[in-house]
Amino acid sequence: MRLLCFTILSLSAVSLFGDWQVTPVWTDGFAVGIGIGPGRDDDTNRLYITHITANTIKEFTYDGTWTNTSNISLPFYAEKPLEICDGRNDGKMRVYTGEFWNEGRAAEYTWNGASWDYTAMGSAGQQLLNLVAGDGRNDGVVRLYYSTGSSPPNNVALEYSYSGGWTHAPISAPSGYWMGNFGIDLGDGRNDGVNRLYIGLFPGYAFAEFTWNGSGWTPDIIATGLTQVMACAVGDGRNDNTNRVYALCRYEGVREYTYSGGNWVLTATIPVSGSSFGLALGSARNDNVNRLYIVTYEGTAYEATYTSGWQLSTIGNPGGSLIQVRLGSVHNDNKLRVYVAGSNGIYEYEWTPGVEEGSEVATARITAPTMFRDRISLELNYNPQGPVEVAIYNTLGVQVYKQTFAKSSNRILLSGDRIARLRSGVYFLQVRTDQIERLKLIKP
Repeated sequence: MRLLCFTILSLSAVSLFGDWQVTPVWTDGFAVGIGIGPGRDDDTNRLYITHITANTIKEFTYDGTWTNTSNISLPFYAEKPLEICDGRNDGKMRVYTGEFWNEGRAAEYTWNGASWDYTAMGSAGQQLLNLVAGDGRNDGVVRLYYSTGSSPPNNVALEYSYSGGWTHAPISAPSGYWMGNFGIDLGDGRNDGVNRLYIGLFPGYAFAEFTWNGSGWTPDIIATGLTQVMACAVGDGRNDNTNRVYALCRYEGVREYTYSGGNWVLTATIPVSGSSFGLALGSARNDNVNRLYIVTYEGTAYEATYTSGWQLSTIGNPGGSLIQVRLGSVHNDNKLRVYVAGSNGIYEYEWTPGVEEGSEVATARITAPTMFRDRISLELNYNPQGPVEVAIYNTLGVQVYKQTFAKSSNRILLSGDRIARLRSGVYFLQVRTDQIERLKLIKP
């Protein structure tokens, strides 16, 4: 028996097709809101959560490990509203949140180099359910939009603007509706270059679009007869260069709406088991493919991918109830990860790529497919002057295949029963000419 006499690496913990790795960030309380960004205005992204059992915003910094680097004591009870943005349009990033109870106080926090300065932004006497920030009027000015959850007055949202001080203005409910809901987002849902607001409505649990017309907000009802719209997202979910609008309904899963021919069309429904609470859209696998991310009150985090249709898969179940999900690069490495918050704290999910069929592995002189089944096609990046000896070893170092090719050629095909009968696993391929080259291959 011939044994391979170079070091074999253990690959028992590596998935051939990739998997999600979970890391607990903080597990000592109930987390609801998630904010990601440079809250200290220092070009370092941090993770912020609302800790509802202690009325605080907790800040976490990653530098190889997670550290709770500061806590902001709130003068009120806050849940989902939490954003890190340039709300004053002065180039400085700050932290924003809002009160869940009926007084509805909005708040801004600015890092002064040693602690957090609090600015009261005013109150409209309505519950502040959720928050999105952006250029809602398409005039290049960032404003804050809070969805509201109490009436009267009959508003679905409040718009906060800064010009020497904070002011707010209502976005009125369409006829027949009293208030907004948790679901709110801002984006170009019609693919016409115009940002609009998308908000869940109550009663009747409808879903609507609001467009700034220069003097006020024009509503357009997208859908009625839904269950509670807990979250929504705007973006290219199908990766076809077309933005769509996604409404996460509490008991119906995700409903996808496409604007076509002057009308909103329901183009897909993604059923989700349980009571859905949080939704995010983006390329969390860092492969330039957008997907949807959903969390449920029953404690499961899901990923939905569109190919010829929508496929739903489970990311994980960290325990407890999950309320919110966001994507962000908190490691400051330009790599997105998934963050889920709920009754057991906050967890990070990171996609670890496996080996994709069709990918290649190479040395300076040899190229081969990373994965093989019944044949292996080798390309030598040079013209050998003599015979080429090819051998394959398993992870124990046992030689399981050997063949010598007398013909001088830079293309070699290994096939036949000896290749086809190899069991699934990791193998090491050795090519010997005037030098020895080795590659690691996988048979699924």
